[in-house]
Amino acid sequence: MRILITGGGCEEPIDGVRSICNFSSGKTAAFLCDHLVAKNFSVTAVFSQRAVKPQKSVILYSYRTFQDLAGTLQQVLGQHSFDMIIHAAAVSDFSVDTVTINGIGYPSGSVGKIESGSDVVIRLKGNPKIIDSLASWSRNKACRIVGFKLTNAAPGKVREELAYALLKRTDIDFVVSNDLSEITGDRHPVCIYRKKSGKDLECRYQGQTKQELADILTMIANEIQGDSV
Repeated sequence: MRILITGGGCEEPIDGVRSICNFSSGKTAAFLCDHLVAKNFSVTAVFSQRAVKPQKSVILYSYRTFQDLAGTLQQVLGQHSFDMIIHAAAVSDFSVDTVTINGIGYPSGSVGKIESGSDVVIRLKGNPKIIDSLASWSRNKACRIVGFKLTNAAPGKVREELAYALLKRTDIDFVVSNDLSEITGDRHPVCIYRKKSGKDLECRYQGQTKQELADILTMIANEIQGDSV
């Protein structure tokens, strides 16, 4: 059984030495890769350049920007057949459109280094949601998809509503709801949602640590493997 896992976070260049990025380190995704390899699954990892990488043997692709990640996933998913996708990367909602320096506009990343004292205006543009395209990009149309929905100090009801909205909008099968305010070290509380009949939402699994999250995803992978036999 083949599993693709994304990890780390996008960087969007401002100039040749600066970028807009997020806090994602890729540690959880790397932990999941190593755990699933140890359980004898074939793992392909698509990780950002700065992310912590898996220690065990995986097929590794790297990306930096949103466009890098989208292009790599479209190519890899179209060329190879995967049974499961775990999309844990922190994808940029915005990229830099233009950088205006002292009244003159430049494309993002085209200026070597903006000099200190400059008057700078950065214009952002919204990015499409990569998770919305994973099913259509996938060569294997029976591939099961696990997405992550990160919040920060959000009430439980809000987390549930966001998980439901993601499941409703996309063709994914599970949403891992996690909150940044609760993640410390090995502690990583999650509630994994899936659709039920009609408009119902079910918290199918719960865990409190990275290890428990890895065990749950392994259980789901085993169920998928059993269904395909």
